[in-house]
Amino acid sequence: MLLGTLTINDILDYSMEGKISRIQERRGEHREPIPEIVFFFSAHRSAADFEQLRTILPQADMYISECHGWTAENLDTMKAIADGTRQPEHLQEGRKAQRAIELEEETLFNTHIPVFFCDIPAANELSTEDDGTDTDTKVLNLFMDGDYATARDQMLVNAQKNAAYLEKKDRWIANEIQQRIPEFIQQLPPEMQKKQKLKVVVQMGSVHTPILHHLAPHMKTNRIGDSIMSFSNYDELVRRFRFKKEIPSTLAGKALLEWSIRDTYNNELKNTPDQKITQLLRKIVSPVSEIQLQRFSVALFQARFFDFDSDVKAAFPKVFQQIFAIDIEKEISNIHSQ
Repeated sequence: MLLGTLTINDILDYSMEGKISRIQERRGEHREPIPEIVFFFSAHRSAADFEQLRTILPQADMYISECHGWTAENLDTMKAIADGTRQPEHLQEGRKAQRAIELEEETLFNTHIPVFFCDIPAANELSTEDDGTDTDTKVLNLFMDGDYATARDQMLVNAQKNAAYLEKKDRWIANEIQQRIPEFIQQLPPEMQKKQKLKVVVQMGSVHTPILHHLAPHMKTNRIGDSIMSFSNYDELVRRFRFKKEIPSTLAGKALLEWSIRDTYNNELKNTPDQKITQLLRKIVSPVSEIQLQRFSVALFQARFFDFDSDVKAAFPKVFQQIFAIDIEKEISNIHSQ
């Protein structure tokens, strides 16, 4: 539309709304739907973390899912599930969803909601770049084998590397969302392209909330779900590196203790929403000191290899009670009643 063809009402509409589409709508001209972008940020450890998708996803005109290192086959699978031509594997096996992705697929199944990815594809070198998490298991083993100082120092190095990687990834995804959504709209069925507005639901892990800040200067977005999220000590450590905040001296050690609890009681916690686990563990580890953390690391190693109690599950609660005066098994068992 040429500027010289605008009427005074056109100019007023444009200045008040900031969108030429209002002018086009009044004139009966074709215009693209306005995307209403809504983010659902959540942990994606278990199906319980994605329960809110059951109410959020059916409202979507378009669904963008997180899928790091995705391939064309991954996208085709999700589209087939949405179209109802492919049943999720856990439903084929006749069992309930256990993992977050299984509940996502179950909720998406046969909805005919158009699905797209805006995550980093496998073909992009960023998908295989070292994100600082490759040695997480080694770091945890160092902690549980009595080498607290080495484990703590390595965690600090890894968390700083993870922070730098997440910053690059979030900026990449934000740019992809900004650039690709207009392309995705063009791929929608003709009847959907006639709608005035399209609700675009974007599912991302809870560590990716900075994407909102990267998108803010370019497009309006909203979020659904918990407005206040509890972050684990490790996630807090990474966030402090990202935003250049002071790192408390015990933060890495508390993160290690959280990891050791999650690892030891993984089966007991597997069907529990991650937010409930995080809140419980933050409460438990909050008062511990650096000396206690070091003592726990050494005592756990000694209990397993020198006191002939090599089973971690047997040694862990005894040492936890000894060092922190907390019945950790009782705390874990009570989580479902909170």
